[in-house]
Amino acid sequence: MVLESQYPKQQINKMMMDASGTGRFYHLEPEQHIALVQKTIEEQEFPTTVYLRFREGVITNLEALEISKLFESYGDFFLHKDTQNSVFMEFFFLDPKVIPSK
Repeated sequence: MVLESQYPKQQINKMMMDASGTGRFYHLEPEQHIALVQKTIEEQEFPTTVYLRFREGVITNLEALEISKLFESYGDFFLHKDTQNSVFMEFFFLDPKVIPSK
């Protein structure tokens, strides 16, 4: 294993937060973690995450898969049913035909 190339240097001492490719991680070295947190505070914290709260009863009996079908035309995302009336959606692809950027 070659650890001197560019990719290993960028990834060394980082703990990935998920296996889905969102890029979230934390540094195992405290100084690097503090620097990352300070940088993140300056940027928008969750720029691809949407929180939706529905009127009571609209999604109460729906599973996350059924709710995601309501939004599948917008792009690719992970959906987490937070409560009986709310969800978090984290987009990793927005369809430019459906949601044009300006």
